[in-house]
Amino acid sequence: MFFYTLGCKVNLNETGALEQMFRSNGFTIAQEGEPADVFIVNSCTVTNFGDQKSRKWLRRAKRENPGAVTVLTGCYPQAFPEEAAQFMEADLVCGNGDRKAILDNVLKLLDGHERIVAITPHQRGERFEELPVERFETHTRAFIKVEDGCNRQCAYCVIPRARGPVRSRAEESILAELHQLATAGYREVVLSAISLPSYGLDTGTNLVELVEKCAQVEGIERIRLGSLDPDMLTPEYIARLAAVDKLCPQFHLSLQSGCTATCAGCAGCTVPSSMHRWWTRSAPPTAAAR
Repeated sequence: MFFYTLGCKVNLNETGALEQMFRSNGFTIAQEGEPADVFIVNSCTVTNFGDQKSRKWLRRAKRENPGAVTVLTGCYPQAFPEEAAQFMEADLVCGNGDRKAILDNVLKLLDGHERIVAITPHQRGERFEELPVERFETHTRAFIKVEDGCNRQCAYCVIPRARGPVRSRAEESILAELHQLATAGYREVVLSAISLPSYGLDTGTNLVELVEKCAQVEGIERIRLGSLDPDMLTPEYIARLAAVDKLCPQFHLSLQSGCTATCAGCAGCTVPSSMHRWWTRSAPPTAAAR
């Protein structure tokens, strides 16, 4: 079988988990250009180009391998279920929920089952889906997914539709996977998430506390963070993160516009907003200066 992944580090992490799941059930992962019985596209829908690329790639896979099972999963079908369901080149269409069911559905299709559309809408109160990864075949650093979903509802952004509300992974689960990766020889890890600053909003903790605990894992020498919103980088948080020797000293700040009228929209803000961002144009340079 072959995986084609678009989008963010979370998608890469989830593809790694799916590869591991299929391997443990007797499948072999093919390399690009090799024949395969199953083709899976883990899609991204942040832009229309991502949707088009997913459809184009799957059409070609089906055309060149008419007897193969083709799967469209990820953010595109989750955000636009009716549109994705009409994409007939995909034998299985499923979203971001219950990824473990992909294996059972692929086995059904290989056994002659008719086309399957299984897209479950996100709901408040749903839990983080555990998809552990033991090895990353094409990377020397490990990616650990610590959170899923976003509550911010920025005007331009489809992510809340694609990923649902914030769900934080339990610290015990994260640290257990970190210990396992260290034992496997990984020395550098990247904490990835859909909304990394939101980690802990639903569990009573926060990202800084998680980083401090991750740094205590023996064998892990470097910790990196995915994208951060500038309003998260308060003086207290920066001081605590700076005290973590294993944390690589750099932050990637999300910034879509430098215009306050475009970005603003936080609670109590009196500036008209187009994007409903949770900070104004002063937040990124302020965070950088700190």
